[in-house]
Amino acid sequence: MHQKMFDVTHPYASCPNDIDTDARLQEGTTARVDFVTSCSDNIDTGIQAACDATSESEFPVGVTTVTCSCEDLSQNTDECSFTVTVKDVTHPNASCPNDIDTDARLQKGTTARVDFVTSCSDNIDIGIQAACNATSQSEFPVGVTTVTCSCEDLSQNTDECSFTVTVKDVTHPNASCPNDIDTDARLQEGTTARVDFGTSCSDNIDIGIQAACNATSQSEFPVGVTIVTCSCEDLSQNTDECSFTVTVKDVTHPNASCPNDIDTDARLQEGTTARVDFVTSCSDNIDIGIQAACNATSESEFPVGVITVTCSCEDLSQNADECSFTVTVKG
Repeated sequence: MHQKMFDVTHPYASCPNDIDTDARLQEGTTARVDFVTSCSDNIDTGIQAACDATSESEFPVGVTTVTCSCEDLSQNTDECSFTVTVKDVTHPNASCPNDIDTDARLQKGTTARVDFVTSCSDNIDIGIQAACNATSQSEFPVGVTTVTCSCEDLSQNTDECSFTVTVKDVTHPNASCPNDIDTDARLQEGTTARVDFGTSCSDNIDIGIQAACNATSQSEFPVGVTIVTCSCEDLSQNTDECSFTVTVKDVTHPNASCPNDIDTDARLQEGTTARVDFVTSCSDNIDIGIQAACNATSESEFPVGVITVTCSCEDLSQNADECSFTVTVKG
């Protein structure tokens, strides 16, 4: 009697080591992976491994377990497995707007509210939001602010972009001048008047701005009308200007000078009168060349008797002075 023999020895399934690759090496969002599996058996030959993925299959990002089995003709089996890890090493794309220029005049206060849009795009992950150091509709101060935005996908790949927000101060400061000033030279020594006044600059942003004037407080102003102009300029070179007048009036009268009283007699002259020579003058602290106006001139003919000669001096500001003397002609 012959005993029947059975094959109860399982074949041997052989798988590769775990495989790591990345999606950047391939087009799209998957990686094509090449691998070799095999089956060996003590009896049967030509057994092929049956796997749940084939070599050169496209594997998605992440970890995929590939299981392969070998079965001989006696239905003995063996199994092996390995992992295919596809890493996403492609960074997302961070998108920022162009640099933004605006001005503080369009907004209330000293800042400008700026609206902008940023975005993130990725070859695999969706819905990624940009993280920025300022948000749209934030209030930006005057000057240049750099806004930096970053995008990070689920595989921690990152990208960054930036843009500047320039807020210009286009609001001019306010220059403040005093009212027109009237004074007179008599209050001061000499021919000028020292005038004290205050000017100021105010600005919605910059502080400590000083007015620049073509004359300073406590300057000496000459007789007449002087226009004082003051300007204010902020740090953004916005300007404003104001002006006022300083009128210095000459209220000091000139000095009229007459000779002493004069005595003469008609016998020294021909006829019944005497020709009298005299000198008068005018002096003034400001005006020069003023002439005395008298009711008789030097070398006039004076009749016998006592005549009062009156002389007056008037400067250009119509201040006046007067003097007189007598001419006594004896017969």
